[in-house]
Amino acid sequence: MSTVPNILRQRRRRKEAHKRNPFPLLGWITATWISLLVTFSIFGFGWITADLLSDLPSIEKIELLLDSQNGTLKVSTRFLDREAKTVIASLENPAIERLWLNPPNSSAELPSLSLDSPLARTLIATFEPDFTPNSNPKLQHFTHLQLNTISQQLAHDLLLWNEPEGWRKTMRAKILAAQLDQKYGKLQTLLWFLNTAKFGPLVYGAETAAKLYFNKSAAELDILEAAALVSVLDSPGIHPLNAPEVVRKRTGDILVRLWKSGWIKPEEIDSLNLERLKFAPSAIDLNRNQPTYVELILQQLSKLYPIEVLERGGWEIVTTIDLDLQHNLECTLKIQMSRLTAGEAALPSPSTDCPAALLLPGVPFVSQPSISPLQAQSLILDSKTNEILAIASLAQSKDEQHPFRYHSLEKHVGGTLLSPFVYLAAFSRGVQPATLQWDIPPNSEETLGNLDGKFHGPTRARIALANDYFAPALSLFNQIGAQTVLNVVRQVGAAPEIPNSTSAISISPQQFFFSSKVSILEIAQAYQVLANQGVLSGWNTAQETPQVTPILVRQVRERNGHTFFDLDNDPRLIQKKPVISPELAYLLTHILSDESARWQTLGHPNPFEIGRRSAAKLGRTFHANQFWVIGYTPQRLIAVWLGNEENQTITLKPSTVMNIWHALMQYSSQGLPSQDWIAPPNLTRLSVCDPSGMLPDADCPSIVSEIFIAGFEPRQADQLFQTYLINEQTGRLATVFTPLELVKEQRYLIIPPEAQSWALAEGIPLPPKEYDRIQAPLHPSDQAQITIPQMFSYVRGEVEIIGTATGQDFQYYRLQLGEGLFPRRWIQIGTDTSTAVKAGRLGVWNTQGLSGLYTLQLQVIGKENRVETALVQVTVDNTPPSVNIIFPQTGNTYPIKDFPTMTFQIQGSDDLGIQRIELFLDGKKLHTFIQPPYAFPWQTRLGSHRLSVVIYDLAGNRSQAEAMFSLTQ
Repeated sequence: MSTVPNILRQRRRRKEAHKRNPFPLLGWITATWISLLVTFSIFGFGWITADLLSDLPSIEKIELLLDSQNGTLKVSTRFLDREAKTVIASLENPAIERLWLNPPNSSAELPSLSLDSPLARTLIATFEPDFTPNSNPKLQHFTHLQLNTISQQLAHDLLLWNEPEGWRKTMRAKILAAQLDQKYGKLQTLLWFLNTAKFGPLVYGAETAAKLYFNKSAAELDILEAAALVSVLDSPGIHPLNAPEVVRKRTGDILVRLWKSGWIKPEEIDSLNLERLKFAPSAIDLNRNQPTYVELILQQLSKLYPIEVLERGGWEIVTTIDLDLQHNLECTLKIQMSRLTAGEAALPSPSTDCPAALLLPGVPFVSQPSISPLQAQSLILDSKTNEILAIASLAQSKDEQHPFRYHSLEKHVGGTLLSPFVYLAAFSRGVQPATLQWDIPPNSEETLGNLDGKFHGPTRARIALANDYFAPALSLFNQIGAQTVLNVVRQVGAAPEIPNSTSAISISPQQFFFSSKVSILEIAQAYQVLANQGVLSGWNTAQETPQVTPILVRQVRERNGHTFFDLDNDPRLIQKKPVISPELAYLLTHILSDESARWQTLGHPNPFEIGRRSAAKLGRTFHANQFWVIGYTPQRLIAVWLGNEENQTITLKPSTVMNIWHALMQYSSQGLPSQDWIAPPNLTRLSVCDPSGMLPDADCPSIVSEIFIAGFEPRQADQLFQTYLINEQTGRLATVFTPLELVKEQRYLIIPPEAQSWALAEGIPLPPKEYDRIQAPLHPSDQAQITIPQMFSYVRGEVEIIGTATGQDFQYYRLQLGEGLFPRRWIQIGTDTSTAVKAGRLGVWNTQGLSGLYTLQLQVIGKENRVETALVQVTVDNTPPSVNIIFPQTGNTYPIKDFPTMTFQIQGSDDLGIQRIELFLDGKKLHTFIQPPYAFPWQTRLGSHRLSVVIYDLAGNRSQAEAMFSLTQ
């Protein structure tokens, strides 16, 4: 019988035994982990399986798509007008009819195909080498993450096309393929694949391709022809009609594969000679000539849907196209091009079904067959929504049966159509429509002249832009910098292609204007931002790199009624964002819609005048072989390009393209109310001197009313025109010594140094720089002399007068002051002084409160009242000059990506004249200005900066201004 001590000893032995043998504990832990892993694996497999089976489409949908009688894919994709009432185009290849294959013994009267046919065997050997006729799925088909059967490819393309690519879509396709094979059999799925596969541009179905390339049924193809047809599947863009030798080589590769895998029958061996492979002769052009809007719609939708899905058929796409505007746009382009090459014979008669062409201005045309073939592009936009109402790109053809063809929307040189965006960049940095610009010959050898063949010298920015003066745009581009201009252009939705440019900073003005190419779509969108008061709106289909484009699609739906996209009910793809301020957009629109401003070069009336408010811009290049016009109202925007870019020897007139715009704008605006743009509140109107844009003074020759962004109004009087008193006999500046009868007033235009060559060529007189010579007395007096101040000097404050007043019979001297060149009265300075002075101080003149030209007189009186006189003419200036920093504004922060360069804009003024303006940045002198314009470009750098400006007038008075600003990432 165990005692208590024995029991305790036994327990102690068991514990020690457990300590010596830990394996039972480890076994328990391992078993626990294995159980957990199995549990999680079961749950994980279940979750993955549930996810793969979730919302799996029904395989019966294949029957709905490919039913021999009413299959959705039996009908080609159709494009409807904006009212969804009229079919305006269909997505099918007009070169050949769509044909179909059926299985053997089918009741339908269609060609049939068996699994033993050369085409079926070639397809199977190429895409599914382990093919078996039975419908049982193989385990290895689920262990690879690639599509490895024909049925899987069919399910992937037709049932899962709208799912994102990846392993999940692949596995779901494998599941659906197994169901398809089980229910319909291998032969049926193979036939469905052959009926929907792509064999060339809009060539779908093996039967269609066999008829096109071999002029026989797919069921009749031999092994050589079948291999050629299957070789096209990998790259449908390479087919027997455009690359027969490439197809022949690929055919040989497939035949080698068939031979090695044993899929070629013994009786077919003799036919394996590639020289026997003959393609049916055909003059068919598979490059479809679809309307321009069809190509654009496919480009837009291809970002949302695979293009093959749309091409296979069964879709209805409701476009934004207005059928009437589309017809009139195309026929107007055709008639105008015909008029240019065939003369007046191409004029439309009143019965012509093209009412817009009847609005073409009646300008006589001389037949110019040498300019053929011409190309034309045009579009009509809704200015507010950016919807395309009509668009076409047409080219003349030598085919008399079809004299016009749709042409790809190629990009063209932008030319001066881009100049408004140079002004937009300038306006954002303080330049205003009234700002003085100089239209003078540039220094560059290659430049673009003006429409009237003349340079106009000083002009407001408004006049320069409205009349397409190129030199001011060139000057502004150089002031602002290429990077800043390109940033603005891209900001409003355009992306010019500039060849041979390594960086934006290195782009020259000539490259920007005359090498960069833009599409009519993107440049129209850029102008639409102006028409829409600075708001960029459109369809954003590029999700990774957002890019807004004009809208062409209102609804996308399947033929069975299921809607995938509806513009009215699902606006997620529509983007609206302000990209420039309403004030800046309004400034440009106000200039481009200023009819009277354009009269200088276009005359009155001109094609840009349509009886309602409209903004318009002509675009020119170095050669007269092409022209642009873009113009807009608050409701419509129309862009037109016409030319022959390859032939630089032809000569077109700007009116040819302006007249197209005129006719289309008149027609498209019928029935629309006449509207104007509403001015933003942050604008002011002010009377200024023309053309300086400064405040009017007595010398101003013309006063006009201008608009300004608040805070950027001029503060100084006009200095461009100044009146001088001259000696009409000598032509020199008059002085107090000039005989009064020879003095006359004459107003001069103040020409800066860079414009003086132009002024001399134009015969514009420059103000004289020399004063009338002072006729010294034959025996100059040594008894009355003023040595300080000197003749014609500038003085201020208290002026010490140094000189000599003496003589043998000296009694006293007197200092007098007279205002102007010819004082009518004299004011005595101090009192008469009876002490003679020899080269010493004569007196002190306090000029406080005085300003302008004065004559200082010293009289020395001797015995018998004999008087000796000395005269000095000086200018008194006690008023310090004023200076303001227009840009950058103090306290502002600017992102450096938008301002890689920054143009400092300074405004300085003085009542008499500025000697110099010194510009400092962070305490370091950057530049000294001697004359306007006071603008200095600076390569920006990150951080906070202090901009200081010190201005000096001719008398030495000075003023200072500062601006603190920052540049951030």
